[in-house]
Amino acid sequence: MTECAASVRIRAPPARAFGVATAYDSLHDRLPRHYAMSRTRSRRGGVAVVQARMVVAGMEWSVMARHTEDAPRRHETAIIGGDGRGTTIVETYEGDGDTTVLTVRASIRRRGPLGVPLPVGRRGAQEWVSGLAAAIARAAES
Repeated sequence: MTECAASVRIRAPPARAFGVATAYDSLHDRLPRHYAMSRTRSRRGGVAVVQARMVVAGMEWSVMARHTEDAPRRHETAIIGGDGRGTTIVETYEGDGDTTVLTVRASIRRRGPLGVPLPVGRRGAQEWVSGLAAAIARAAES
């Protein structure tokens, strides 16, 4: 597992920033460098299962992910199938008036289906997490 984290200050309230990261069917439009495709398969309460093609450290992963929401404070993504199964990404949103501090923490499992190693190094993973936080910030501020 590769552990990494990044924080960014967003000039938008927490609900808006949280809304960007949890609009699953439009992630590929709002965060194109991180999602090539995303589609909600099911939703019950604060839990959604989403099929996606994520771009992680320059590699496209085909995944099935469980998203757990505690709006607008916490969003957790657990990859439950496909490439990087076992990877978790946790976003926390701390509001301060009209600004939000977004912290993204990721535990990236570097194994694909059938145990095939995925070439995701610590540096690539850190750049990916930093880029994801910045992309959410740009989308929320626009």
